[in-house]
Amino acid sequence: MSVLHLRVILAAMQCVRCVTFAAACGARNPGAGQNRMIEVTGRPLNMHNGPGIAPPEEALRPRAWRPGIAWQLGVAFVGVALLAAVANFAVQRTISITTTRVLPGEAATLRAPSLHRVPAPPPMPPAAPVAPVSEDGRAAPLLLERLTDTVLAGSGLPVQERTQRTSDAASQLRDMLARLHRSPSHVEAARRAGEHLIESEAARRKAFEEHVEVMAELGDRFQAARRSLKSWIRTSQALAQAEQLFQDLRQQSRVLRDDEYTAPELGQLAALEAQFGAMLVSEERALVRAAGSLWHARTSADLELLRALRGRILQLDAQRAEVRPQFEKSVASLRAELLRPAMARRGNAARTADPKVEVAVPPPLIATPPWELGSFRTHEQAVDEGIAPSGLAWLSGGVLALLLLVSVVTVRSILRPVQRLVAATQRIAQGETGVRVAREGSREMDRLATAFNRMAAELETAQAVARNYQQRLEARVVERTRQLQYQADHDSLTQLPNRRQLFEQLRSALARCSQGEGRAGLFFIDLDNFKTINDGRGHGFGDRVLVAVAERLAATMNGRGMAARFGGDEFVVLVEAQDGVQQLGEAGTSLVQAFHRPLHLDGRELLVSVSVGAAFYPEHATGAESLLSAADAALFRAKAMGRSQLAVFTPELLEDAAARFTTEQALRHAVERGELELLFQPEVDLARLEVGVCEALLRWRQPDGKLLGPEHFLRIAEESGLIVEINDWVLRAAIAAAARWHRQGHARLRVAVNATSRQLSDPEFARRVAGLLLEHEVPAGLLEIELTETVLQTGSSTIAGLRRLHEIGVTVALDDFGTGYSSLASLEQLPLHRVKLDRSLIAGIDSSARSAAIANAIIQLCFDLGVQVTAEGVERPEQLAALRDSGITLQGFLLARPLAEAQVDEAVRRLPELLQSLLLATTPATNLAGAHVPAAAVASRQRRRLSAIRTR
Repeated sequence: MSVLHLRVILAAMQCVRCVTFAAACGARNPGAGQNRMIEVTGRPLNMHNGPGIAPPEEALRPRAWRPGIAWQLGVAFVGVALLAAVANFAVQRTISITTTRVLPGEAATLRAPSLHRVPAPPPMPPAAPVAPVSEDGRAAPLLLERLTDTVLAGSGLPVQERTQRTSDAASQLRDMLARLHRSPSHVEAARRAGEHLIESEAARRKAFEEHVEVMAELGDRFQAARRSLKSWIRTSQALAQAEQLFQDLRQQSRVLRDDEYTAPELGQLAALEAQFGAMLVSEERALVRAAGSLWHARTSADLELLRALRGRILQLDAQRAEVRPQFEKSVASLRAELLRPAMARRGNAARTADPKVEVAVPPPLIATPPWELGSFRTHEQAVDEGIAPSGLAWLSGGVLALLLLVSVVTVRSILRPVQRLVAATQRIAQGETGVRVAREGSREMDRLATAFNRMAAELETAQAVARNYQQRLEARVVERTRQLQYQADHDSLTQLPNRRQLFEQLRSALARCSQGEGRAGLFFIDLDNFKTINDGRGHGFGDRVLVAVAERLAATMNGRGMAARFGGDEFVVLVEAQDGVQQLGEAGTSLVQAFHRPLHLDGRELLVSVSVGAAFYPEHATGAESLLSAADAALFRAKAMGRSQLAVFTPELLEDAAARFTTEQALRHAVERGELELLFQPEVDLARLEVGVCEALLRWRQPDGKLLGPEHFLRIAEESGLIVEINDWVLRAAIAAAARWHRQGHARLRVAVNATSRQLSDPEFARRVAGLLLEHEVPAGLLEIELTETVLQTGSSTIAGLRRLHEIGVTVALDDFGTGYSSLASLEQLPLHRVKLDRSLIAGIDSSARSAAIANAIIQLCFDLGVQVTAEGVERPEQLAALRDSGITLQGFLLARPLAEAQVDEAVRRLPELLQSLLLATTPATNLAGAHVPAAAVASRQRRRLSAIRTR
């Protein structure tokens, strides 16, 4: 095959490869030549279809058959093959070419082809000296390396300086390539890709610095919130959990420092952001209480900013990953261009001696760069016997024209549809979902446009569904926000304003009153005996009572004031008046009188009374909290006055409240420090002349040594809840004392302990008593539980507790009998062993016939029922004389005062003698009515009493 034949075939193959490469590049990168990323900007949306953008109905219409890319390239290849065959036929008629290399200084004999005998040519002229490598040839690779280092390794320089250096290097490199006869087409692409890579790297660095700054601001905000924390324990825990989540997020965000992160690391970072966001939403109320609503709002905004910055960093990393291969490809193309040698210039034709024969030395098939040339010179000479050189030139031109036409048509059929797809994609990215692309170009681009239009239609449908869902979601959020706001300001049960809303309204009212002549009144309301309603009818019924009370308060105010639920069964009413204190007093009276009428609940009438405490601004207080404290103190006074009362604040009430508070705190410390003591007052049996019971009496020893009785602190202990701990201590100490007496030889000496309704209603009380008796090894019969008649009014749970005590062998005594709601039926129904007559009956037994008759009747009734009797308050010999023949047990200062435990043993031993001497000093036996009682009658009574006791 001849050299010219090979040259034509290689040129055709090169053209086909260029066309194929251009088509592939156009399909992969429609925006090639621009080398920039498509970013969604904030420009206004264009709702009209641009050039080449078909309306939706036309885009979905079927089109006629169109040739594909493979078909077009196949036609081009067939055409080039045909032209190559024609060129081959033409070259076959061309004579052979003889090439001779001549060394410098030597002669080469060129021989003609065998068809003609050609005489030997004259000696060839000496070869011209080889030109040295130019300065541009050596500097171009260095300049290319500087361009590459500026783009890829110049991150320490400012962006403007790096961009300027890149531009300068590209400009110089373009000039050098022009002087070296190289193609500068890749220089511009390398410059644009390099500048884009520099800008992306700078933007990425800026986004990461902003990410770090936001993290630092969040950390400072958490530190400030922790320093200023003034909340409850739960709120503090919520803030600590949020800070721990933030620290984990801050640690994980360090993976964004460079682009060498992995997908699991990014997933963990996104998960931590989601957990932190969920924490801000779920614990919003606790965090707002701990650090404030402004702190919560800024923290939420910073979290959204962190998410946006993370997305920006990932987007910039993706841009860099896409642009960098383009830059490296352009640099590789430039480096290959620099290594390609320039085309060797044709030498002058060497004439032979025969003018009919023209000998030429053709150029080498692979060009050699100037700096690699040796000391050779080539000469080419052609002899054409068939087609003239002009015909071959026309043939080559036809091949180039056909290839150019095929290339233009192919590139146009790919590039224009791709550009329209890019434009439609940008418009969809900007929110215009009704865009469709016209179906034109090659068959592959037609199918691509069809798929794109189908995707756009589905996207439009999905966005419509998303918009509908978003609208419904926003409506639900608005409604839920309104509900939450209402719940934050109102009580969930009564729908009245709650404590938070009360304080806001109260501060506003005080501010208005401070600017004018008006007055503000605050009424603290508490339901009387509401605990009885809850215990008797259940908490559900109690809730309905609270709702009815709230409705009655709202109807009573009727726009004159605001009623709010403060908590539990406590309500607060705020009233503003212009006429002074008198109008406020009338409002308080109307509140009390409003509950004189019964409430209607579940088809029945329920009478509920209220106690009201009132405080007025500015007479009683000038602040919201102080005014509420004053009203609370007045309420305490109203409850002490009885049910359904109105009490107005006085300064003495605050002093009493302060004293109660001081007493309560001191009582708490007294329990802890063991300042409580038990004194024991003996009870002497007249029938046996011995001490049978010692009543345990609680005393509180003050720092000055003075002992306080229970009347000074027991009510405060019940209100504060300390009564439970005190009762438990009294029971344990009394049983321990009985155990010590039992070991000292007093086998029949019992200890009496007062019990409250709270203890008796506890199902575990009897079991605890049994456990203490077993622990101290005390027989159950040596413990006596005393209870007052008021305890019996608490219900069946108390009676059940008494029966449980009776079952384990503990005796039960009814204290203060004859006062209050004394009921003779209780003597028959309750498991009683002893009845203690109140001191009010014994006080006038020696001077009042009525008192003596009542006491005599009770004693006789108890004896007939087999119940022992104890008379309290025996303090005078006359009282002893009136009771000497009754055969009951006596207790009083005349016989013994309350004693310490260490004095009980001696008192038990001497009291029989003391009682006997007192009995001898009294007058002869008379009955309680003052008549003489025969000794036989007294003995008979005592025998009946002892028989009843033995029977029990």
